[in-house]
Amino acid sequence: MAIADLGGRVLRANPAFAELLGYSEQELEGVAFADITDREDQQSSRAGVQRLLGGQIPSFNIEKRYCHKSGQTVWAHTTVVLIRDSGGKPLHFVALVKDISKRKDAERALEKRTAYLNALFECNPLAIVATSLDDRVNICNPAFERMFQYESSEIAGKALLDLITPAELRAEALQARYQTGMGQSVHLATRRRRKDGTLVDVAVQALLVTVGTDPVGIYAMYEDITDRKRAESQMREAREAAENANRAKSEFLANMSHEIRTPLNGVMGMIDLACSATIRTPGVLPQLGMLP
Repeated sequence: MAIADLGGRVLRANPAFAELLGYSEQELEGVAFADITDREDQQSSRAGVQRLLGGQIPSFNIEKRYCHKSGQTVWAHTTVVLIRDSGGKPLHFVALVKDISKRKDAERALEKRTAYLNALFECNPLAIVATSLDDRVNICNPAFERMFQYESSEIAGKALLDLITPAELRAEALQARYQTGMGQSVHLATRRRRKDGTLVDVAVQALLVTVGTDPVGIYAMYEDITDRKRAESQMREAREAAENANRAKSEFLANMSHEIRTPLNGVMGMIDLACSATIRTPGVLPQLGMLP
């Protein structure tokens, strides 16, 4: 606590206020509140004082930054009251000051964490949507808008299943929704419908979101796997073509072997016959071009 004159100079400071700012009680006497207030908060403090002096308000509250003797900033919640005499004449100000630095540090840490998580959500290349437990869209990221051609504002509060699920895959989607609601993490490759009615191949991952032990919604991510599906189809076609070519080659070689072997068998038979005949008929071998 501190008492200040109508010009804003400290008349008296208690030990807690002096310790908060790193000064002794004597060092603070005669110091203007403006000199120990962060520049960015001086205007708002002066505005509150003017309203007090003008009789518009009996007191005001402000969260402001004070300048510590070390140069550091100290956040504090300050309540300022104008004390008047029995005739209503202003006498001095009383400032009740509470250190809120830890709370402000926690708020800044939370803001930083929230900004980081928002950036992960907004910049994620996967299409992400969060729904309520009854399938109503709460929020989606830009990648979801691009993939399914919807603006987030036009689908908020609407049933996700009705928006992007083809009629022929509705049973599959309902089953996946049931499994997710039961706490299972769902992974599947399927197809979903864009706003213009065209279908897109997607890999879906969905999970149940809980706060503590309470389920609060469902978080789903969609990856466009059109290129992957196309590549798989091309690889499958190429493999089938190679297998067909290999099978045709084998059939061709088998046929050729048969066609070649059939006349050769006849030739070899005649040669065997001729060779056996030479035993009884001298001079046959030279006629066949063979040495006797």
